[in-house]
Amino acid sequence: MCAGGGGGGWWAGRRSQQYEGVALVKWPEGGCVQDVSCPVKLKEPHKIRASAQGSHITVSVDGTAKISWDDTFLPLATGAAGIAV
Repeated sequence: MCAGGGGGGWWAGRRSQQYEGVALVKWPEGGCVQDVSCPVKLKEPHKIRASAQGSHITVSVDGTAKISWDDTFLPLATGAAGIAV
């Protein structure tokens, strides 16, 4: 998920091929704010959903909420949303 403007935003998606799970990263200055282990197998279909309501961000994998985050430090007030995998 990418949100925000002015060079800042959010990224949510699969951690890596080696480590199964999802991560939520605020860039460029926030770093990884939450990292959760969960089965995300290669070459298997998964439904990853990210939503933002104000400064609250939720990331779900296969219909189960895995990340629920409130951005209380310099929240992004505007921008677009998307998912990176």
